Amino acid sequence: MKILIDLQGAQSPGSRNRGIGRYSLAIAHAIARNKGKEEVIVALNGNYPETIPGIIDSFNGVLPVDSFSVFRVPEDVAALSVNTSWRRTAAELVREAFLESLCPDAIVITSLFEGCSDNIVTSIGRFNKIPTAVIAYDLIPLIYKSKYLENPLIEEWYHEKLGHLRRAHMSLTISDSTKQELINILGSTHNNTISIGTDAESMFSIGTPCFGKCAEISIRHGLTRNYIMYTGGIDERKNIGGLIRAFSLLDSKLRKQYQLAIVCKLPPAMKARLLFLSKALGLKESEVVLTGFVEDTELVDLYRMCSLFVFPSWHEGFGLPVLEAIRCGAPVIGSNISSIPEVIGIDDALFDPHNAHSIASLMERVLSDNNFKLMIKERERLNANHFSWDASGRLAIQAIRSLRNSTANEQGELLLSRLVQALIDSPAEKPSRDDLAAISETIDANFPPVSTIQSHHLN
Repeated sequence: MKILIDLQGAQSPGSRNRGIGRYSLAIAHAIARNKGKEEVIVALNGNYPETIPGIIDSFNGVLPVDSFSVFRVPEDVAALSVNTSWRRTAAELVREAFLESLCPDAIVITSLFEGCSDNIVTSIGRFNKIPTAVIAYDLIPLIYKSKYLENPLIEEWYHEKLGHLRRAHMSLTISDSTKQELINILGSTHNNTISIGTDAESMFSIGTPCFGKCAEISIRHGLTRNYIMYTGGIDERKNIGGLIRAFSLLDSKLRKQYQLAIVCKLPPAMKARLLFLSKALGLKESEVVLTGFVEDTELVDLYRMCSLFVFPSWHEGFGLPVLEAIRCGAPVIGSNISSIPEVIGIDDALFDPHNAHSIASLMERVLSDNNFKLMIKERERLNANHFSWDASGRLAIQAIRSLRNSTANEQGELLLSRLVQALIDSPAEKPSRDDLAAISETIDANFPPVSTIQSHHLN
């Protein structure tokens, strides 16, 4: 069986340095490592050439170089760009035709919800009928429409992507919680929605931080005593404000012993907002530390040094910082909703994220009761052993095997003629001459041996 992985999730400007980009690359590695007798090939987007060598190098010893194919699509196909509907639809047709030309039995898309503001192109069922599985991270924008889909163009793009997701033959979810969301909200079935889980990168592990390095990190960030830590995103559902409120409710003796460290990149407006909230709650300037962005190597040490890690998010697809903190040996408490209980694995370490008193009460218990702290650390560590990239890769392969393509893939002039006809029949607005020229150039680039017919038909 030939499995094709669309790895644009590791190339996307908006995703490649975030959790989705890391997951895309890690699950592709896991599938490749555990492929057994299956053949794995990888498709990459030629619009982002700077990302390609590093991605290919990362598979050294796992996949041969000839396992990678690069397709071309035109520039300026982002959904938020003006008058790009025909060009974007045409790019989707060209990409799907290119993937079909590689004759896979199944396709895996590591990140479907791309292309809003960049030249990443993803689609399902525009041109080919090859069985396709999609990595599904969450439905958070759909659940919190007023927060994420205020812009009509973004809403239109998101619902278009949901249409592609519904056409997928299978969804591979990163948590049981996300699986249930797809079933409850999209009407997906248990048979075509498979939870494969995730894992943290190997650097996140228990270790003894270097005293000198840790002292330097602490001094640079203003950490003058033991601290309670949060890291993750900054949007409203992350509930950083709720965490600060909970910290302000701690007994004054505890607050003299601990600082609250918010470890994440903060735009100036958000930083000012959190500092204003802290002051309004009566907290001293030194009590809440806003570190800004930190590199992963420094993040590992911050996890290892913290007295308590708190994750108060209202909703997650998985909650990777929770697993990272546990792997680094931190005691962790978090929200009792969405996927977070799966990661923590112990009810005693969960709180109501909508209730600052619930958060504060559990924080106080961990910080005041050493036996309780040791108990939750041990049980969380045991639960974390269930997460494994290789296990996720094997689950993905097992699911994908059921999608074997039963139709013959067309090649050469027949496939290209079909593509040209699909472009002519495209229901989007009439293309400009620049659109036609751009698509003709990409067809030449993607199908050089048999591309001499397309310019005449398109023009």
